[in-house]
Amino acid sequence: MLRTNELEQRFTLIGHAIGQASQACSVERNMTGELRSCIQKLDQQSDLAMEVLRSRDEARIRKLVDDLALLGHRARQVCINGVNLMPQTKEAVKWMHDELSRLKHQLH
Repeated sequence: MLRTNELEQRFTLIGHAIGQASQACSVERNMTGELRSCIQKLDQQSDLAMEVLRSRDEARIRKLVDDLALLGHRARQVCINGVNLMPQTKEAVKWMHDELSRLKHQLH
């Protein structure tokens, strides 16, 4: 398990990545409901991240990361599967997905 300050730094970075994806999606002309839903859920769950980190409960932290990574993967799949999205949106979602995947692999 990463140290608490390392996890906080990673979650801060992930929060920025989710925020960037959310911002890109807010101006996306070809936004799908599924992608919007994934990003909204990611945004809501990331708000809980620091509370979960403060609990220092490794099982809760892993569960949160797994849930976030699953949503990030779904958002990435929506972008890949032929949706005509702007490049900025695709890149923001890819960055967010990559950061979530990286953290998930570090924790397992």
